[in-house]
This record gives sequence, C-alpha cells and structure tokens, in this order.
Amino acid sequence: MASCKKFVTTFGVKHPIIQAPMAGASTPEIASSVVNAGAIGSLPLAGIKYDQPEKLHSILTKYKSLVAPGTDYRNVNLNFFCYDLPNVNKKDVNRAWIRHIQKYFLPFGIASDSYTDTLRDTYDSFARIEEFPEYLEAIIEFQPKIISFHFGIPPARVLERLRSAGIKLFISITNVDELKQVLAAGFDGIILQGYNAGGHRGSFTRNHLTDSKLDTRILTEEVLEYLKLTGTGGDNLFVIPAGSISTGTQIAGYLSIPGVSATQLGSVFLPTPESSVPQYHKDLLTSNPNGFETIMTPYCTGRAARAFKTPFMVKLYKDSINLEIPDYPLPADVFRGLNAELVQKIGRYDYNMYLVGAGHTNLRADPVDVVINRLITECQVVLGK
Repeated sequence: MASCKKFVTTFGVKHPIIQAPMAGASTPEIASSVVNAGAIGSLPLAGIKYDQPEKLHSILTKYKSLVAPGTDYRNVNLNFFCYDLPNVNKKDVNRAWIRHIQKYFLPFGIASDSYTDTLRDTYDSFARIEEFPEYLEAIIEFQPKIISFHFGIPPARVLERLRSAGIKLFISITNVDELKQVLAAGFDGIILQGYNAGGHRGSFTRNHLTDSKLDTRILTEEVLEYLKLTGTGGDNLFVIPAGSISTGTQIAGYLSIPGVSATQLGSVFLPTPESSVPQYHKDLLTSNPNGFETIMTPYCTGRAARAFKTPFMVKLYKDSINLEIPDYPLPADVFRGLNAELVQKIGRYDYNMYLVGAGHTNLRADPVDVVINRLITECQVVLGK
C-alpha cells in the first residue's frame, strides 16, 4: 500500500480514488462532490474550443464555487484530448459516410442539408495548444493538481511549461508500447485503461483493428511487470487502473496490488443526478441491475468506444464494417447532429450511442456524495481500515 500512501500524501487527499473525466457526462457538480469527499475529481475540457477561453473560465469558476470551504479546490484533474489532427479534406470519404449515416434517419423525415461533404472537428486537440497561449495560461493560473491527456502525448515544450508550474502530468495508456513512449516523455502518472473500460479509451492509434484488447487486470499486470523488469518508473510514477471498477471491493482489490497507486472510476457516476447524460441513458444504466451487454464500435465517432449494445448499435456495426470511416472525431459531427434532430422532432433517443464500461452491476441513481462515500466505506471495510 506504499504507492497508495504516496498518492494521498502527494496530492493532499484522503482517498486514492479518481473520478474519471467523461466528456459529455462529467460536470462541475460531480467533480466538486468527489473533491469534497476527499478524492480527486475530474473536469473534461475536450469539448471547449481553445478560442473560447471564456467558456473555460465559466466551468472552472462554477466548479470552484461548489467546493466546500476548507477543501482545496486544486484537488482536481483537468483532462484534455491530444489526438492526431483529422484530415477534413477527404471529401469522397466524408460524402459517402454522411449518406450512410443519414439513411437511418430518413424514415423519420430527417435529412439535414447542413451535411454534404464537410465534417467538422467538434473538439480541439492539445497538439495545437501552443496556438492559443491565453487558454494555456488560464489552465496554469488555475493550478490544478493534475492535468491528464487522452489519445496521445502533447508537444515536449508544453509538457515542460506545465511541469514548471508544479502540475503533475497524467496520461491514459492501453498497452506496454504506449507505456514506453510515456516513460520517455517523463509523465508522473499513467491511467491504465483496459479494453473493458467505457467510452473512448486513450489508445494512441485511431485504428481499432490494431487494439491489443487487454482488460484492466491483465494490462495492470503487464505494466507492473515491465516496470519491475526494466527498473523504470520508480517510486515517482503513479499507476492507476481504470475500467470495470464500480464497487469498493473492486477498488480494494486493485489497491492491494503492489505498485498500484489509485483507481479511476467513471460508469458508477453516470446515473447520478449530477451527470449530464440524458435520462434515457440513466434509465439504461439502472434498469439492468444484473448487468448488461456492451459493444465496442468505431462507427459513431471514428474511434472505438464501448457503449450499450442496443439494436441500433448492432445494426450500425454490421452495416458499416466494409466502409472507410472519416478520421476521428469527424463522424461525431453528423451522428450527433442527426440524433439531436431526432430527439427534437419526435423525441426518440434509441439511435444514439450510450457509453458505459463492461461488467457493471447494480448501478444506482444516487447523488454523487452518496456514491463516493459508499465506495470509500466498502473499500475500507475490505481493507480492514
């Protein structure tokens, strides 16, 4: 448990738990509740364009206002995507993909003229953050304890700028090859995202066909073994498993592994009132207490993501196997747009993608403070504390 003790001491928290930064789901309300309970909260900032620093300020200000007096608001992880910039000029590929996706919505009278052969990058990649110094300085000025990255490694100059500000740098990885790159870049912490994790895992490649498909337990074992055999990482590297962890017993199981510093949890917070996912999504999460089937699919955004295995997800997967997918995250532009029209026009939600990790049971719609405190109590009972 030495690694866990170092984690809580380094970050000034009570519990070695990180709330996952789920883009499109996590909110300042979730992050602040987790921080107030003595763990690390996370704010997903991938959806805020870098030329809109006022939106960044708004989210950070709201989060800070919700943190309890006497609690360090800096006990938070600001998360960013760092993917290879998409090629928006593949007009033939884009046009074919738009036609393919639109055919599912035509029976409902939805055929938006706003999609022809052009798809937009609805996020911003940290790979180009140097073009937006005001945004970068706003992040640094906030002084979060952790900044984490998904999909790749930012420029070395940027990492050094963040390090010099005293911020710990974490990154998601999915295999040992990515671990080697991360070690060379000098990261402070690694989030080990198993194949069973929900949503988009932080794989450095957008090609789902080359995914090593290691579940969280095996990935953790392989990473720890590599670190031991090579003598790399040392005591200064925080190792955090993530994926299919939603109970205190599971947290305790990982924390009992020598070398594991903390755990990261996401799906358990999705059905909470503070989550921003639609009620349809929350009902899917809580209406199957004995578990549910999931599917890994790249056909909504251009990168493989784990989601509920709904009839539409299965059909889309089968129909799309032989088609070339536009670069991530371009497909999300048309997919989300058409789904928004479907909801607005006839109130149907079943054609969207609802992200969740595999293997979860008994997810509940309790408030975040109830969820996090239940996890802490369960974990302490198992560990005998």
